[in-house]
Amino acid sequence: MTSPRHPARVRAPELRGRRWLNTGGAELSIAGLRGKIVLLDFWTFCCVNCLHVLDELRELEERFADVLVTLGVHSPKFVHEADPDAVAAAVERHGVHHPVLDDPELRTWDAYAARAWPTLVVVDPRGYVVAQLAGEGHAHGLGVLIEELVAEFLVVAMAGNHQLWSFSPATGAPRVLAGTTNEGLRDGPVGEAFFAQPSGLAADGDTLWLADAETSALRSLVAAPAVGAAVTTSVGQGLFDFGHRDGPAAEALLQHPLGVAVLPDGSVAVADTYNGAVRRYDPATGVVGTLARDLAEPSDVLVDGDTLVVVESAAHRLTRLPVPASTRVDAGAHRVRRARTDLAPGVLALRIGFVPPTGQHLDDRFGDPTSLTVAAAPPGLLAAGSGTAPGLTRELRFAPDGPAEGVLQVSVAAAACDEGGGTFAACHRYQQDWGIPVRLVPGAPAELALDLRAVHG
Repeated sequence: MTSPRHPARVRAPELRGRRWLNTGGAELSIAGLRGKIVLLDFWTFCCVNCLHVLDELRELEERFADVLVTLGVHSPKFVHEADPDAVAAAVERHGVHHPVLDDPELRTWDAYAARAWPTLVVVDPRGYVVAQLAGEGHAHGLGVLIEELVAEFLVVAMAGNHQLWSFSPATGAPRVLAGTTNEGLRDGPVGEAFFAQPSGLAADGDTLWLADAETSALRSLVAAPAVGAAVTTSVGQGLFDFGHRDGPAAEALLQHPLGVAVLPDGSVAVADTYNGAVRRYDPATGVVGTLARDLAEPSDVLVDGDTLVVVESAAHRLTRLPVPASTRVDAGAHRVRRARTDLAPGVLALRIGFVPPTGQHLDDRFGDPTSLTVAAAPPGLLAAGSGTAPGLTRELRFAPDGPAEGVLQVSVAAAACDEGGGTFAACHRYQQDWGIPVRLVPGAPAELALDLRAVHG
């Protein structure tokens, strides 16, 4: 079997045979199925193992009905099995409902170098063979591989927008998968999560791991059908905290990581770029270690069996390392040095100033054209006032028993339209984000005024 994490880049041969069954007379092709995951089942109706596989595949066909196309390739062993009437009868008798290519001369069988009944071949959405298996009992492994392919292909890390998007190779249509465009570290439902320059992605079953560079964090998006997909942070503390510290994940620190990969034991390797290291996070123990040091800005890491392939960007090279045991490193913690803003405890009046450029105006005919988002790190800094709502003013309340220091994360957007254009006037979006370190001091100002600059965005 070709490793699911390291697919062989072999272009899938086209499908050639005598005729198609279960297609209403239509001819199918690998080229025509681009954008879908294709599972080819090479079988023959005298083979009991092949019949077992037909039953094994039914659950996968139902589970991945929106992304998976299963095609049977009937490749006869005996002369009788090449009889067209016998093939059609066998397809009906065994309840095969997916399309079947009748291949009596074994043209497609030979093209895919099949050597046993049954043989299963997986073709990715770009048309490359990524796995080939012989025999039965592969349903679980196929399910894992299909999940990984779904994650690898329906997801794009949009670093500049601080979002994850999904992309359909079949239709070319993108859509937002997670994130709000607000820069920061906030977990929760995909529509409410904040990211900060998400970069490398790696799938492991229902979990999509990602390196969130600007928050120096290792995060994940986990599919949880009962409650909806959610974003969680395993390592990382915020926009201003970084370092090289191993140990329990809650205390561990990274520095601007750009790449991730899933190791064979289920742990996660992280290209910890600005620490010049490859780190390892073990979800089973919640512990972070260091696998390699003194690397030249590693920006990605790939796993090839028991070997790590590290992309050293600053040295323009690929470096292969045997997967070593983790070591413990504590090179200290750092925080971005920014002047704190002293504010009074209790109620805070937040006001955003915005004046549209000359020749534009805020058009409120269809509702408030502004949006204000407020969050805090740590979240316990605020007792009230966080969240997203229209408007350029907000009353916040600091938690009376909360921390005395933290960061207010404020994001504002406004739309202004050209004067004189009426309903068809061109409109322009303006947006700005702030991460404001604050300290609560009695007697300090109880108002925070920020200015949204009218620069086209």
